[in-house]
Amino acid sequence: MNIPQRECILVNLLNACHDLQGSPVFNRSLWVCSDGIVRNIVEEGARACAIAMSRLLIWFAPKQGRFVKTCHASVIGLERDFPDCAWERIELLEGEKPIPGDILVWAVWEGTEHIGIMYDESQAISTFPRCGLRLHTWNMRADERAIRKVVRVWRHPHLAEEGRELLRIAAQLRSL
Repeated sequence: MNIPQRECILVNLLNACHDLQGSPVFNRSLWVCSDGIVRNIVEEGARACAIAMSRLLIWFAPKQGRFVKTCHASVIGLERDFPDCAWERIELLEGEKPIPGDILVWAVWEGTEHIGIMYDESQAISTFPRCGLRLHTWNMRADERAIRKVVRVWRHPHLAEEGRELLRIAAQLRSL
């Protein structure tokens, strides 16, 4: 008997993020030419978060549709694509956490916002200078002190369905 299968896009996307931890794949360079001058705008990974997230979202886009229109070098540019690609900006209620697959935007620090993706019920994954993609607490807490506050959360209906499913499975496994 043939049972129809569907690709688990979120699982594949999150596994790729996990597998790429520590890889310099997004941290080495993105060269641009402006006014006849060629320069690397990634700055050894300090400015790689939007590039990493947009490339991953392009790679794992569903067969019908897309998560972003193109690769972006800035958080602002990446976020401009979201409404046209079915992402919805959501407000978290007090005590509510993002779900796997939600895109998180953290507050400005050292002149730039930061973007990543929710990985599980307590961790997100984003780029860090000189070490590439890395898992960390979603609210970037260290010693119970918020380092960077999440200022925006974006949710895609396709990824949200899978994200809720992953949380249900994780809860079932914990109860065994």
